[in-house]
Amino acid sequence: DDEAPAADPAPSPPELAIAAETERALAAAMARLPVELRAALLLATQQGLAYSEAAAMQGVTEETARWRVYRARQLLLEMCF
Repeated sequence: DDEAPAADPAPSPPELAIAAETERALAAAMARLPVELRAALLLATQQGLAYSEAAAMQGVTEETARWRVYRARQLLLEMCF
């Protein structure tokens, strides 16, 4: 039988360390976001709400909710990379 051994699905120690550091950096960056941007991002991504639903929860227009999510993502990228 010439089958190659299956790759180990468990992450290696360096991969685990990188993932942990990335998670710490993201959490720190999230904490530095303005509250309205952080809320919009979490509603749309973590809660899975449509922009219209996130907008209604924040008392803003759908366009504003979209902008807040976009701006939050921009700021996170700037802070983390």
